[in-house]
Amino acid sequence: MELVGIAVGHIGMSLSDTYSLTVDELLDIYGQWRELHEQEERARWEHIRMLAQCVLMPHSKKPLKATDIFKFPWDASIDEVKKATKADFERIADMFG
Repeated sequence: MELVGIAVGHIGMSLSDTYSLTVDELLDIYGQWRELHEQEERARWEHIRMLAQCVLMPHSKKPLKATDIFKFPWDASIDEVKKATKADFERIADMFG
């Protein structure tokens, strides 16, 4: 990965600003920029899925969930979230008093 090309060509930084940064600073900026673009891309796909759900709902005999239309890779991470138990709350309360 050519960091200078990404910083100037994609992120829009000036060449002098890019060269004034350390590699770690440049990597942090790139990481934040990439995360923003991934969030924007996910939002676009979520909007498309919601639109498809609205279009298909009147033609379905059963209620449709968004994940019934199609699943995204990031849907799995949402399904894997474990619900907190009473024991978890007690453990945290003991840790922080």
